[in-house]
Amino acid sequence: MFKKNHYIYSYDGTEKDVEITYPEMCPLCHTRVRPDFVYGHMDDSSDQYFSVLFSCSCGEIFMSKYLLGYSCYEKYGSSYIRSIPDGFQGEQFNVRIQAISKDFVEVYNQSLEAELLGLKAICGAGYRKAIEYLVKSYCSLLDSENEEQIWNESLGATINRIEDKRMRALYFATKEIGNDQTHTVIKLSEGIPEMKEYIQALVAYINFVGLSNIAADNYPRGK
Repeated sequence: MFKKNHYIYSYDGTEKDVEITYPEMCPLCHTRVRPDFVYGHMDDSSDQYFSVLFSCSCGEIFMSKYLLGYSCYEKYGSSYIRSIPDGFQGEQFNVRIQAISKDFVEVYNQSLEAELLGLKAICGAGYRKAIEYLVKSYCSLLDSENEEQIWNESLGATINRIEDKRMRALYFATKEIGNDQTHTVIKLSEGIPEMKEYIQALVAYINFVGLSNIAADNYPRGK
């Protein structure tokens, strides 16, 4: 997380020396960058919020909004809020995952957008909800006769239905980290980045299982 002090101009012509946290991602090209500071100005005469124009290496200009914070020796702190225009593009999951659970895809991308907006206090719970949609949809697909029971039982009970130990381990890891993210005191050393890695591994594993079954059906000699 890169920070640097810049002068932010007010409506009365004065300026404030403010420490600014640079956005880590361009909202237009969706790549991780360290943009160039162009100009900063207070949003109104209340001196609470200010906006900064940044230039990205993609050639585009975007604006980030901040809340002015503490002051010390004529220098100020600030809190990053968000960047606009918001050209958010969600994770692109293949048709197999979308067919299993559109709810998983939707909730995952809502959580991802919240994370990119800096709302990291809530996105962990969102990722946990997304994985619950995926595991329950997946298990219901394998055992349609017990679909109602699957959707009404605890997430842990559904995970225990999975015979594959490696897939079960990935589901359990995401559940535990997600539960930890809902608490006021975080106890686990792993957090949102690790949780997302487990989810991506799980999605890849489900794709692997699906393709393996297709291959076995099409080429039975390979079973």
